[in-house]
Amino acid sequence: MPYPKDRPNPPQHVAHLVVHGVTAGVTWANVFWVRNGNLSTPNLEDFEAFLHDVAQLYVSRFGSHMTTGVTLDGVTGLYWGATDIDLGSEAPFPYVGAAGTEGLPNNTATCISWKVQAHYKGGHPRTYLPPTDIGNRLDGRLYKPTYVADVQDKANAFIDDIHGLTHGEMSDLHLGTVSFVQRKAWRTPPLFRDYVPGAASVDQRIDSMRRRLGRDL
Repeated sequence: MPYPKDRPNPPQHVAHLVVHGVTAGVTWANVFWVRNGNLSTPNLEDFEAFLHDVAQLYVSRFGSHMTTGVTLDGVTGLYWGATDIDLGSEAPFPYVGAAGTEGLPNNTATCISWKVQAHYKGGHPRTYLPPTDIGNRLDGRLYKPTYVADVQDKANAFIDDIHGLTHGEMSDLHLGTVSFVQRKAWRTPPLFRDYVPGAASVDQRIDSMRRRLGRDL
């Protein structure tokens, strides 16, 4: 990998979003990228309204699968315009998970894999949802198929939700990822890749995010 501090800016008119919260005293975060196909920087009010809508949509699709030990704080967003960061803001959105009262351990996660058109070796975009209720576990290794199917449906609906948002100059929106590296070197410029609508998938295996257990004691 190239040296991190030399990473170039993402493409113009792209927003970097961090949905964040706390589970059992340890912070968690899900990162998303959204391309503004309108190619025009919104004003701060419209950008903040967009961030609020993203938080609301995230909760509407995934909140019911988070245990009551998981809280959502809100969404932080940065918007890259013609030359650099044009906007930065935070949309508070307090929420407490609604999936039962006995949550799986902090390090457990449900993995959503997002599909892009490009075919390449190496890591593909994924989102690791925070812990769900123990009732969604099939055994010590797998989630129940019904739970997996429901999260997958909601992940694909989340793509459509984001694509349907409009706030002022933010329109023709696309959920996706930014490719910064090619052949172990920084891309010049980086490349935005749209997620393929309807193609998200969810792994039945219980995945792990060790850092959500906090620092070593």
